[in-house]
Amino acid sequence: MGKAKKAVKSFLDEKTGSRVPCFAKLPESAKYISFDIFDTLVVRDVAKPTDVFGLMEKKLGFPDFSRKRIEAEHRARQKKNGGEVDIREIYQCFEGISESETEKYCMQELSEELSVCRPNPALMGFYRKCLRNKKVVLVSDMYLPAKMMCRILEKCGIKGYEKLYVSCEAGVSKHNGGLYRFVLKDLGLRADELIHIGNDVMSDYICAGRLGIRALKTRTGTENMYLGDIPEKQSRKSEGFSDIYRLINTSTNSTKRFRDFYYRFGYENFGILLWGFTKWLMEELRAGGTEQAVFLARDGHILKQAYDLMGYSSEIPSRYMEMSRRSIRTASSFSKPQTYEKALSLMLLPSRISVRQMFDNWGLKADDFLPQLRETGIDINEVFWSKLVKQESRVRKLYGLVSKDIINNASAEKQTMLEYISGFDLNRKTAIVDIGYGANIQKELIKALCAYEMSPDITGYYLCLDERTADNIDGISLKAKGYIWDNYNCRETVYEEQSFVGLFEAFFLEQNGSVKKYVKDGDKVIAERYEYEYLSDGGEVDEISCVREIQEGALDFIRQIKQSRFADIEPSSKDAFFLMRYCMMRPSRSILEHFYNFRFFNGGESSFLAKPERGLWGYMLHPRQLKRDFYASAWKIGFFKYLLKLDMSYETLWRILKIFFPSEKI
Repeated sequence: MGKAKKAVKSFLDEKTGSRVPCFAKLPESAKYISFDIFDTLVVRDVAKPTDVFGLMEKKLGFPDFSRKRIEAEHRARQKKNGGEVDIREIYQCFEGISESETEKYCMQELSEELSVCRPNPALMGFYRKCLRNKKVVLVSDMYLPAKMMCRILEKCGIKGYEKLYVSCEAGVSKHNGGLYRFVLKDLGLRADELIHIGNDVMSDYICAGRLGIRALKTRTGTENMYLGDIPEKQSRKSEGFSDIYRLINTSTNSTKRFRDFYYRFGYENFGILLWGFTKWLMEELRAGGTEQAVFLARDGHILKQAYDLMGYSSEIPSRYMEMSRRSIRTASSFSKPQTYEKALSLMLLPSRISVRQMFDNWGLKADDFLPQLRETGIDINEVFWSKLVKQESRVRKLYGLVSKDIINNASAEKQTMLEYISGFDLNRKTAIVDIGYGANIQKELIKALCAYEMSPDITGYYLCLDERTADNIDGISLKAKGYIWDNYNCRETVYEEQSFVGLFEAFFLEQNGSVKKYVKDGDKVIAERYEYEYLSDGGEVDEISCVREIQEGALDFIRQIKQSRFADIEPSSKDAFFLMRYCMMRPSRSILEHFYNFRFFNGGESSFLAKPERGLWGYMLHPRQLKRDFYASAWKIGFFKYLLKLDMSYETLWRILKIFFPSEKI
């Protein structure tokens, strides 16, 4: 029965309430507006009100305090035949507390309430507008007397109201309509001259309406701006997520920056993931006796910022290693002879690869080898399908003609690379930290060090590891762990990055070009970078400023949670990733509109994340182009939604395609 009541209440809450009432729709005949307080003007940083007693239990070191406090209130109300009670009457019924200790516990509870209460940012603007145009009173069913309630309101910056009515002092409640009658009589009002605003469907909406009072219901708390009430539903399933989300509820809208889509997206969604991963990472580093944490360019840049912001670098130092798959793979793997087939397996191959990209993989410039290109009949501007390159005899011949040059260049690059790496003292117990997928840089780094008879003790920590982690290990000992999913250590883990990889990686952009190789700069070795993909002749493209705002919002979330009582929470990876995953796998229209035309660069190729070149009817006439564009999309869920424009589960559609086409890159 309890679950059924909850479900009905939840349904009514969603159907009858709005986040913020519209002032323009309030009847002019109303002389007063009354506001409920808790979960309307004031929100608590707890999942439910009784969690305050749990916090007291921990602070006081009082075993079973929470249960006894709830039972004490029940007994106090029984004494009054279900009538209203105040906090002192409750503690007088608390078993194990003497009369002289009552005041101490009353003040302790007030102190705890003060610590968790914050103004509801969603309603503050509306409340101030009401103050300017109407007379305002506050009405609350609460056991705290008005004097204590005033301290909470003052702390939350809620002022300007004419009167405060509290059930425990009036002796009647909103729930039975008595407190509304008390207010109407005290103010000398007719029912139609009062508007009441509150969050509870029964006490604030139905009971007020029965008396003829115009009642406006608000929904409890605030909602994620771009996911609606989905996080509130998840909060009911997970206490850990609920606590985290309560913090977001009470801090969003607190500054003008929250009006920016990208900043707020970062704060509400990306920040939780960064914070959860960083907490997990530090726990793993401590358990493993790690001596230094080395974050890899470029995706590791924002991860290092989060790590340093959490203050962890003072315990286990952090370093930033400018390294890419190109910079280490070319130097370490191509410095010795490789067969054509092996060379292809070592190259970074997008769906289509140009001649210039091919030479860049080999560490060479195509313009320096025009004679060899002419000899093989290959045009310098030619582009090949990567899956067909293995059978392309002209490319095979070209590789044979330039293989000595590849080895000579790679050997030189290897020397400067090893000099660069030597500055990181990798003989120490080291953690490599990056976004993940196949842990390729870690594998190539270990291979390069082992070739020089070094025995590095390196463990990789990644947001996610997929099946590719086990590829190309070539006999080395690879220690690696994944946070969101880990297909290396737990083969049954479902990984989903293929459906949103481009969008996911966009949030981690360092805003600098990828590392090409290492060069001498006086007496030191530095990384030489490619030109940043997101720069154009006119300067920065739009994506740069958008990602900058997302990252700032995420880091501000970490700053906020560090100072809150939630700082010690250890979120599960599922809870930390929930909002980000939902944004990418089940995007709202707003999210799709803001990200579909982000550009994604892979191996020199550029494509939009989820922007079909044709409409649905156009693709029906050109099905091959639909397949090509879909495969090229780096956010396949978004591509589906933008193309079909239907409100349906595109995640389900994607999973069905994965079942029918398991070998395809879907």
